Amino acid sequence: MSKKLTQSERKEWAKTLFLNEDRTIPDIAIIVTTDESTVRAWVHEGDWIAQKERCVLSRASQLKYYYALLNKIKYTDEGTLKEPTTKDADLMLKYSAIIKNLEVELSISDIVEVFESFIRWLQRRDLALCKKLVPYMDAFIKERLAD
Repeated sequence: MSKKLTQSERKEWAKTLFLNEDRTIPDIAIIVTTDESTVRAWVHEGDWIAQKERCVLSRASQLKYYYALLNKIKYTDEGTLKEPTTKDADLMLKYSAIIKNLEVELSISDIVEVFESFIRWLQRRDLALCKKLVPYMDAFIKERLAD
């Protein structure tokens, strides 16, 4: 027997559909069995558009996007390899270059910046845990520098 979803569960489901599956508001309303106006209110109140923009800008999201574009060029709808045109080959080279640039490993300064931000955040929440983690973070950075 299926359980009826609460309003907060519907809202979370709608948010997931909006942020991760590129669904339209009318589609989301149908899927989560809620009025369009309610979904629009959730989008506005939760600032989901800004959240979605931040997700799109993440390196992982960009990589996923460009790999999907490459696959659209390389494969037919049935999943078989297709012969690329000159235009396709040019796009494949461009997308491959973008992917290569996005896949560059993080620099030590990037890692240190994230660790410092995390340490400041953790200090306000659990100082004892923070004191335990800092030596491991330092060791991690030193090993990366040695490589």
